[in-house]
Amino acid sequence: MFSSLKADSSLFKEEEWLKAGDYACEIRFFPHAFQCYQRASEINKSETTLRKLNDIIDKITNVLELVPERLKVDLEEIRLSNPLDPGKWLAIANKFLKEYSDQLSQNKVEAQTKEAAEFALAFTIYCAKRSGNPITEMNKVLQDLVAEKAKFASKKFNLTKLSQNKNGESIKFVCFGDNISLGLLPDWSINFSETYHYLWSKELNTKITLANNSISGAGVLDLCLYAQRDILNYKADVVLLMLGNVDAWLEEETALAFQVLYSAMLKLIKANGIEAIVISPIPQIMNKTPDTDIPPGLSKDDYKIESFVKAAQTAALENEVCFVDAFCNFPQNENYYANQYSLPNLEGQLEIKKALLKETI
Repeated sequence: MFSSLKADSSLFKEEEWLKAGDYACEIRFFPHAFQCYQRASEINKSETTLRKLNDIIDKITNVLELVPERLKVDLEEIRLSNPLDPGKWLAIANKFLKEYSDQLSQNKVEAQTKEAAEFALAFTIYCAKRSGNPITEMNKVLQDLVAEKAKFASKKFNLTKLSQNKNGESIKFVCFGDNISLGLLPDWSINFSETYHYLWSKELNTKITLANNSISGAGVLDLCLYAQRDILNYKADVVLLMLGNVDAWLEEETALAFQVLYSAMLKLIKANGIEAIVISPIPQIMNKTPDTDIPPGLSKDDYKIESFVKAAQTAALENEVCFVDAFCNFPQNENYYANQYSLPNLEGQLEIKKALLKETI
């Protein structure tokens, strides 16, 4: 992936590690950037290297700041150490599950307790699944815990009304998603001008600014980790969210946890005065997907993207935000993908833009 990682000792120079780290930052692959800058600092603790290392540490430790209020104190202990430790998350989840159970037995359930229990358990399931631990029993508890919420009719995004409210000022958009939203191509280059959100923005008769804060390989867990840093701190008016294509590799049993976390983050984002547009994941052509792209222990049959499309839609409808079904009419044709199976080319990005335009008034 990066020349600095090849087994060639002649490349193990400070400048090579810095270049690799800079490129990893460009595609917002921050953990790898940290490793590269760390290796550079081991060779030479120059001012440039140490500054880059400090900057990337700020980026990867500034996590889990936007969470349900009841969780903030409990998360402080792990937020800056290991925010993805499934054991510590399970302890937090159990604490709130017990509290919720006690309140339930006394018929005095507090909404904030239930909210914290749902979020903590869903986050635990994600961390456990990523670590290779079984989640079946936890998923059963989550299914019992998550009550059917009211679902509202999908509403179109009213750009005209928002523009009038801004009194001629630019509307600040942030896009947060994975490689598709990032504009990543098979050669690891990035083409921002051919992303669906950039193409969409060029057809709007409104002054806007657009920040692409997508992350290579991002899923809903990254939204939970970095919403404060990448959405709220930008003082956005609107956030475009497209997640699920990466999450689907965690298998169908994580779809409910995906929905719970997505819905919780939409609620928190809205509470901070930011409108949201949820864009569904798109199909992946499985018979063209190389075996090297399939996580160990999985098969192509394990990728159930439809469940994550439905989960994203449910999260959007629960929070009365605009839902864009990019999946429904996306051509499952290799000619719409730059790599023939997962990364949309210009034609594919235009199809997502078309779906986005249909939901914009």
